[in-house]
Amino acid sequence: MVRRSLFGIAHFDLNTRQFKFTEIGPAPTGMLGLQVSPDGKTGYSVIVNGEHGNRRCEFWAFDITANKRTMTSEFPCRPRFSFGISSDGKKLYVYGAGFEIEVWDVATLKLERVMDLQNDATMGGIIVVP
Repeated sequence: MVRRSLFGIAHFDLNTRQFKFTEIGPAPTGMLGLQVSPDGKTGYSVIVNGEHGNRRCEFWAFDITANKRTMTSEFPCRPRFSFGISSDGKKLYVYGAGFEIEVWDVATLKLERVMDLQNDATMGGIIVVP
């Protein structure tokens, strides 16, 4: 019997201890967390598949209420990076290794601009304030 790894969205109700898991598909090789919009309806993750020269990075957007993936967009991988979401939920940030912060629009998952910090921000974090 072959076991496959599944990926999906799980909802936990801590008051009733109810658990519901909705399968979306096979698990990707790597996933960098889940950033959720302020209204809790949309989530974003970064998926990493492959290694070295075959490495591919994608943003995945999810409709949290419908438990489905709604959009994907490939972007150039960095060797190391983190990502976060703006306080209003309209931008995604790719940062953490190097001199730049990339700003991505959540509606299109397209690169909006690159901010040059003029200093190395490796292992630095971002604090998002309203």
